[in-house]
Amino acid sequence: MTVEAELRVPLATARLVRFNLTKLAPWRLRIIDDRLAACRAAPTLTELAGLCRLSVRQLTRGFRASRGCSIGEYVARSQLDHAKQLLATEESIKSIAYSMGFTSPSNFSTAFRRATGQTPRQFRQSELRTGHLCATQRRA
Repeated sequence: MTVEAELRVPLATARLVRFNLTKLAPWRLRIIDDRLAACRAAPTLTELAGLCRLSVRQLTRGFRASRGCSIGEYVARSQLDHAKQLLATEESIKSIAYSMGFTSPSNFSTAFRRATGQTPRQFRQSELRTGHLCATQRRA
């Protein structure tokens, strides 16, 4: 193999590695999950990128390669799951809405209905009927 050919091989390999979508390290994924669990309000991309010590672009590409969805989709799903858990408690829908960062209970109700097909109240009542909630957990 000539010197010129030997130089081309590492360069071609470097190009493949550079454009290969690399997954995020497990510790970075844990940081994102911990942030989503710790605070009820949704984080910004800039905040998550700062926590992971990456640029927003690196974070979004790496996250999609790791989890198979966008960060926005993942955060929305996480927020929805959290809202469902809170609706299983005695906490009022109004306080749940404000604690999750919504500007009004109406905005929370609309977002919840778009995601689930039910209002928060309907969800709470259907969960009560199916036995997933105790009658004492529900606030009248």
